[in-house]
Amino acid sequence: MKLSPGPAPQSLDLEVLQRRIKEVRLSYGQASGRLFDLCYSIQVTGELPDPEDLSQTLIAFLHARAMVELMEEIQQDAQFKRATPLVSI
Repeated sequence: MKLSPGPAPQSLDLEVLQRRIKEVRLSYGQASGRLFDLCYSIQVTGELPDPEDLSQTLIAFLHARAMVELMEEIQQDAQFKRATPLVSI
């Protein structure tokens, strides 16, 4: 009986995945920077920003962070599947 980790989807190319991860990390960095700027502004001025702007910034940050985590998990899974040899029993 042969066991394998299963075929990786054909559309999953590690180079494409790595490029997408870089894009997602860039987006995360931008969202983090925007959130930092809003927090810094609150500290300096003592005034809260526009609630809609703050909400949108938080949503963008949380979405970007979730995407980074997801893409890194997919990358680890793809690397594991490529590195795992077939096991014969």
